[in-house]
Amino acid sequence: MGTTAKGKLVKQGKIIMVELPTRKGTARFPIPEKAKRFRDADFEEGQEADVERDDANRIIKVTIPGTTEVQAQVTTPPQKKAYQKGKHGDRPSGQKSRDTDNRGVKNLQKARATVIDQPFHNPYTFIPFDNAPVRDRRPPTLASADEVRAETSRMSGVLHLRIETRSPLMTCNPSPENTGADHKVYRALTIADDVIVPATGVRGALRTLMTILTSGTLGYLDRTAYLIQGRDLKLGPRGRNGGSKVPEKVFLGQVEQPGNANFNGTIRLGETRLVKLSELEKLNAKLDRPPFGKPMWVKLDEEDRPIKVSATHSTDTPWCLRLSGRPVGGRRIEENKKEAVFRPSDNVVSIPAELWAAYAGRHAFGDRTSLRKDDLVWLEPVKGVPDIRDASDIASLQWARWGKRGHELKEKIQEQFHPDAWKTDGKVDEVTDLFGQVADQGLKDKVASFAGRILPENLVFTDAGHACQRTVLAPLAPPHPGCLAFYRDNDDPDAVDFEDMLRGYKVYRTTSEQGSAGPWNYAVQGVYDKGKLKAPEQKVNKTVDLLPAGQTGGLQIAFHGLTKRELALLVQACSVPWRLGGGKPLGLGLCEVSVEQVIDEGGRQVSLTDWLGDDWQQKHVDDIQDRVKMWVASQHPVDKLRYPRAVRGNSRGGNAWFQQFAAPRMVSAPDEGTREGGLAPIYIDGELKAAASKAGEPLDSVSPMIAGQTLPIFDPDNPDADVLFGYDVIGFFEPGKRNQFTKFEPFDEQKHDLSSNTSYGNQGKNASFRERQKKRRGTS
Repeated sequence: MGTTAKGKLVKQGKIIMVELPTRKGTARFPIPEKAKRFRDADFEEGQEADVERDDANRIIKVTIPGTTEVQAQVTTPPQKKAYQKGKHGDRPSGQKSRDTDNRGVKNLQKARATVIDQPFHNPYTFIPFDNAPVRDRRPPTLASADEVRAETSRMSGVLHLRIETRSPLMTCNPSPENTGADHKVYRALTIADDVIVPATGVRGALRTLMTILTSGTLGYLDRTAYLIQGRDLKLGPRGRNGGSKVPEKVFLGQVEQPGNANFNGTIRLGETRLVKLSELEKLNAKLDRPPFGKPMWVKLDEEDRPIKVSATHSTDTPWCLRLSGRPVGGRRIEENKKEAVFRPSDNVVSIPAELWAAYAGRHAFGDRTSLRKDDLVWLEPVKGVPDIRDASDIASLQWARWGKRGHELKEKIQEQFHPDAWKTDGKVDEVTDLFGQVADQGLKDKVASFAGRILPENLVFTDAGHACQRTVLAPLAPPHPGCLAFYRDNDDPDAVDFEDMLRGYKVYRTTSEQGSAGPWNYAVQGVYDKGKLKAPEQKVNKTVDLLPAGQTGGLQIAFHGLTKRELALLVQACSVPWRLGGGKPLGLGLCEVSVEQVIDEGGRQVSLTDWLGDDWQQKHVDDIQDRVKMWVASQHPVDKLRYPRAVRGNSRGGNAWFQQFAAPRMVSAPDEGTREGGLAPIYIDGELKAAASKAGEPLDSVSPMIAGQTLPIFDPDNPDADVLFGYDVIGFFEPGKRNQFTKFEPFDEQKHDLSSNTSYGNQGKNASFRERQKKRRGTS
């Protein structure tokens, strides 16, 4: 039947959202394009709106009372002529052009990913931010608060905790045993035969847990981090269809003195030209590419064509060659690819620290994470600037000509959750007040630094060193918060957008698999080459000593000058599962915690009920019980806890899964010059189409497809339900239709040979092109 509700329209950045009541207060929700039934001209901040939802609680209609209801303004992306030439874009080759029926892909019916089968659980999920104001902000409490006459009810003492491991625990000595080797081996961190989790690690885990339970401010947020997925900034030169978003000319600069987030640097300006790669290769077939290639110098003729390549700079060869990555594509791309040459001038300009910091934030996962002296970097000009003469003309520094703009991480988290160390109102949230704070760089005269009143000691597993088991660990993938499908607060695969905010606090799941089947083992989630498992001793993983499940340790937490509310918060956090140590994405570090004893500041054993009462949870921390339930549910062990992995081409791993099942749509939005929202679907035929039809899945009659996969919203009432599909599968397609899959099946190393040219996984794509490249460069 669905539901109706009254909401309030608000603007978040450039996006109009609707604010609706929830059990915890209010929350803001994006309005699906097909549900928007009002004109932008009728919008006013805080305006009342009527909201209809379907049985699945999805927003299906939003109107403004007293205004004329309009039809949904669904944007259909402009179609390029290349679409009619069989290029592989948003449709399979051989399918009739969508120009003829003017239908947008994101508005067509799609089957659910359950059709793919092979379910698995992602290593992490999210507990959402509470959209109500952060609880109980107050001026910082001094450590001597209990000495004030009016504060005699404050409590000090020590909690004695019992910690039992429910999954293996990784706590490593920071120095490897084999220092010079690529594959590192780490012993457990021990004192004599006692295994130790250091107090700093316990403190960080406890603070993070209490922040999640209270929906508090973040303890740390990288000011310079950017959310990046793919390249979304074309630096020029502007072509016939480039539009005003693309600069008319291209600009390189040479780093003279690298800067960083705290210090300015300098860059030498000059002239930049583009020359054909094919003409360079005729002069020198072995071109050294960045990031570590040696400098090469070029002579140009009067028409700016290269006529000489040299390893030395001279008046005869004044142009420094700036090579990009290896060409990717077919013959047309290969023949027309251009590289840049740069002739330095005498103009050296100071570049502000903000631009260096932004470069580091945008390129944290790139080839060149920080710039070095003499690097040639691309300069993005400020819009409308015809030439770059000084730092005010530069919008950003970029490593590649197809650059990265992305979004600042701090802009995608509501300001109320930004660290207290950034805020100048003189207040902190209750968790910061308990753990202390150091003012952010540059704000020391405006933000208080103060000591904490909760002080954990080392967690000690007595005489447990001999029980540790040496294990070759699966690789730990770095977090990638730029991932549109998993991190944004929108689980609609056709509407999730780079403008959406982040979901909430990231939490790691736990596993029901144990022993050799545990996801922390290299044999379960290893490194593959053409589908075959490589030797365990790889550079990207390590061998460690794991403390097995079932081991018991002791921990003491001193507390000083706490109110009843604060002590209840601490005790509540010590009454739920903990995650300690490293390797949490692999299911490691789940611990059961219980309060064994409480000692007051006079050394006497006391009862918590003496201080807090029998109904202390309802009396003091009733407001966080929903979040306690969410945390406990997130630590429920699940089956098949895995990093996403699939097979495509001769690649077997996470990139293949995301490329196939969760890739952003590569369609430009004409108004902003950026990509439209939504994930690319999978076009299907044959067995897949038949299976979808048999399962009653909705299918478009012209273009049957399966929707892309977002990370499901976590449901604390059903913690097993947030499954993804397609783990370690290989796709099959008909010849000539590489984007139209007929079936997926589990990959079998014995059955599927990725070294041959077959009809699955886009195997043979551009094989002849790669061979021509090798011959041209003189490589085998």
